[in-house]
Formats: sequence, structure tokens, C-alpha cells
Amino acid sequence: MPYVDLPNAHDDYASIWYITNSPSSTVGGFDPSKATVLLLHPLFLDSTWLTAQFEDPRLSSRYNLIALDARHAGQTTSRLNAKQDSWTDAADLAFTLEALYIPAVHVWACDMFATSCALRFAAIFPDKCLSLTLLTAPSGPDTSNCNFEEVVDAWCFAQELNTIQHAFMNVVIMLCGQNVNVDLEDELIAHWKHTIHRSSEPSFPSKCLIAGLERPSRALLSHITQPVLLIHVQLSVLHPPLSRLIAIFRSQG
Repeated sequence: MPYVDLPNAHDDYASIWYITNSPSSTVGGFDPSKATVLLLHPLFLDSTWLTAQFEDPRLSSRYNLIALDARHAGQTTSRLNAKQDSWTDAADLAFTLEALYIPAVHVWACDMFATSCALRFAAIFPDKCLSLTLLTAPSGPDTSNCNFEEVVDAWCFAQELNTIQHAFMNVVIMLCGQNVNVDLEDELIAHWKHTIHRSSEPSFPSKCLIAGLERPSRALLSHITQPVLLIHVQLSVLHPPLSRLIAIFRSQG
């Protein structure tokens, strides 16, 4: 099975699930002549949501692709750890790549959770990261249009069906905006109905807030020397417009 058991301290444990685009579904089937792209899934989702990227011939035919389930998501299993944050998530990436003997990778990260992790990975493990493609970079979310903490708590701890359904709808809006396509909305909710049990871990609320509310510091950005491509949505309930994002990064960098 495609799991990697990380060699962590005695009070920690993580078995990281990964998927690849190789014929064998493992890194053993990678083409050594191709560069490798590490794809990081969004918050509230897991690596199964990256099917569109894995099935895109523009990517799958030109690159080795690998995606990991983070500690709070998908089929990865881990021991609860109060020290977990975006920095330790970045370390998980590095240790997993090292255990699989994968050389430096290009990183593609989607949403505030993944991009927070990707920035830290590039900063503290520069020899393992060739470039960054960041979709909706973490500039500190604009919570004026939604109660982020309330949505997260409802997502994690709701006991009643109505509350869970309301949480689903709020998260859809946070991820996709107010005018989300109905088919996409139905697909997201159907996905969560089969995986929501993984998000009931007590560490998940703090996980969301640490990853999502923290703006990258000047010190962090100063350590990122790899090429960076920023792709940012114009219409988002949770994130500021692109013009504000660019101003934030310029002031920090």
C-alpha cells in the first residue's frame, strides 16, 4: 500500500498516504527523465480531489505527479499532536520525499492551507523545492463576510444533521464563492458525506486557524528564492482581491 511511516519522535506518529500517476501507483514507477510535481490538496479536502490534475495530459504526460494526504485528511493516520502546525506539515513533506528517495520537486498548492505549508517547505528545505505555484496564497483571510471560526467549529463538532448541512454549504461558499456551479456544489457535498468522519479529530479546528489565519512574515518570504507563480481568484468570500494580495506581498518582501 502507498503509505510512508515517518520516523518521528517517540511521542509522535504519522503514516502518510500518497498517490501517483505512475502505472504501479507508487514512486517505483516514476520516469527518472521527468521532473516531479508535488500537489498539495486544499483544506477540507484530500488527495482524491486532485483527479482533474492527475488526469490532465498536459501534466500527466510530462511530469511525475505525487500527492499526499495531510495529517488531518484522507487516508493518512496520525497521533494527535498539539505541536502540529504549518511548519511541521512542511517537515512531513520533506521527510516523506526523503523516505521515497524523490529528488527536488516543483510544488503546486491550492488554497490557504496548502500554500502556507508550501511556503514553509520552500523556506526551510530549499534543496528539495524547485519552484512554487500557489493558488490563493495566504495573505490573511478577510473574515468580514463569514465567521470563519464558527464555520470550522460547526464542521468539526456538529451533532445535528441540519447543522452539518449548514456547515457544508458555508464551506462550499468559502472554497468556491457565492455563485458556485450547482454540479460542483453537489459533487463537493457528496464527497464530504463519505469522508467527513476524518475531520472530527480534535486537532482540526486549531489546524484550520493556524494554517488559514497566519499571514506569511517578511522573514519567511526572505528565505524563498525559488521561482513563484501566484494564481489568485478575483471573487472570494474568504480572501482579499488580487490587488490587495500583491500589495501585501510587496510590503512583506
